Amino acid sequence: MLRARPPGSRFLAVLAATLVALGVGGTARAVDITFNPDGIAGGLPTRSIGAFDWEPGSSLSVGVLPLGAPGGLQVGQTFTNLYQAKLQGITVPTGAPVGSDSLPGLNTTFEYTIVMQLQEVLTGFLTVGGSSFATFQTAANQAGSLLQIYYDDFTSGVKSNALNGTGFTDGTLILSGVPFHDASPNSNEGSSYSSNVGSNALLDQFGPDNWANQRTRTGSGVAVVDAAVNFLNPAFFTTPFSVLIANFDTNLINPFTKIDPSKVFFNGHAANLGAINGDNTAAGPRDFLFQADAATSFAAVPEPGSMVLAFTGLVTVSLGSVRKLRRRTQVSAA
Repeated sequence: MLRARPPGSRFLAVLAATLVALGVGGTARAVDITFNPDGIAGGLPTRSIGAFDWEPGSSLSVGVLPLGAPGGLQVGQTFTNLYQAKLQGITVPTGAPVGSDSLPGLNTTFEYTIVMQLQEVLTGFLTVGGSSFATFQTAANQAGSLLQIYYDDFTSGVKSNALNGTGFTDGTLILSGVPFHDASPNSNEGSSYSSNVGSNALLDQFGPDNWANQRTRTGSGVAVVDAAVNFLNPAFFTTPFSVLIANFDTNLINPFTKIDPSKVFFNGHAANLGAINGDNTAAGPRDFLFQADAATSFAAVPEPGSMVLAFTGLVTVSLGSVRKLRRRTQVSAA
C-alpha cells in the first residue's frame, strides 16, 4: 500500500506560481548529498554522493494509443504515466563512473526502489514518412500522482520483480514527492518520443522471452518532470536542505534489452499493449510500454522563507538523456 498522500491541487497551484516568480531554473546550483546507505542504525558508513544510478526500468503510458485517432489520446488530453525501477549503484562527487563507490550488499541483502505516477498532456503528434513524433508536458492537475523511493533489507519486504511488478513499494519509505507543472521561464520540462512506424521487433530481448513473442515498434525518447518533495527520511538523507532539485538523467527506448518489461506495475495496473506495442493503427485504447534508464544528480535552490513553509524540497525527474541515448546508440551501431 502506498504511504504518501499527495498535496491537493490548491497546494500545487501555489507552488507552481511561487516557482515562476522565483525563476527556479536559473538559480539552482549543483550539490552533493550526504547519504547513509542503510540508515543511521545500519553498518554502512555515511558518505557524500554525486548521483544515484537506477537500473533500466519500465515506464507505461496508460490508454494513450492510438494517438490522435478515435479511441486514443487527442492533443490537449491528459493521461497517466507509471514508472518503476531499482538502484544499480552510485557515483562519487568527483564524477567518477557509476559503481566506483560500491555499496556492499546492494541488491543481495538490500535494495532501493523508485516508483512514479504522474499526469501528462499530449501537446503534439505528427507522422512524417516512416516515423511518428509525439510531445508531452506535465499536467497542471496532479491529483493522485506521486514519486517515492524505498529502502528494503528484506526483513519485512521482498525483492523487487520487474516482470510482475512486485516488491517496489515495500520496506522503508525514504523519499516522497508529487509531480507538478513548472511554468517558470527557464523550465526544460516536457518529453518527446519518436517511433519507427514500419519497424517492429521482439519486445522482451533481455534473456528468455517472457512475453510470448510480444512485438513492439522500435523507437526512443526523452523527458523532464518536476516534483515537489514532501518527505525525506533523516536516517538516510543527512544533508539538511529546504529546497532541492534532483535530475533524473534518463533515456526511453524500445525494445527492452536491459531488463524484463513489466507486465504489472506497483499500483496493480496490468499493461494492455495489443499485438504490437506502440502500434498507432490498431483500435484502442491501449497502453504504451518502454524501457527507461535513469541516473539522478542533485541541485540546490536558495531558501526563500515562503517556500520553506510550503514544502521540504524539489525533485526533478528527467526522463531524457541525450548523453545516455547517444552512448547506447553507438553501442547498438557497433
